[in-house]
Amino acid sequence: MASFKSFFSEGKRNRDVVEGYFSIDNPVKSHADIRAFLAGHPGVGGVAVVISAGYLISDALSGGKGNLVVGGFDVTEGNARCVEEGTLDFLINQHPERQGFYSVESILHFLLYGAPDKTLREYLPIDIVFRESLPYWHDEV
Repeated sequence: MASFKSFFSEGKRNRDVVEGYFSIDNPVKSHADIRAFLAGHPGVGGVAVVISAGYLISDALSGGKGNLVVGGFDVTEGNARCVEEGTLDFLINQHPERQGFYSVESILHFLLYGAPDKTLREYLPIDIVFRESLPYWHDEV
């Protein structure tokens, strides 16, 4: 979160970052918490959901997000639905399946050879997914 805050506080961006937390375990409570948070911070112009549950923000706003820009992470079924509906503006796809594959590969190397593989370093791409590009991601969902 520190890097996120630093990015938005630098130079011409000069934006305040306000943190809010909600639980994905209880959507009804989450919806109430999200609406209360946004009501308590009327100047918020955008929401970045840094877990793969961006759909909870969209669902909590019931399509009435106004000019609020809402972005999330990962092309999940719920997030894809909200991008299609226009209640989520974009997704940052981090290729979680590849992250998982390389994590397991690294753990296996450690278990088999007793040391981490210092040569293993995978740089994975990220993709910004909008409504227009979402059809190309349906195999991911």
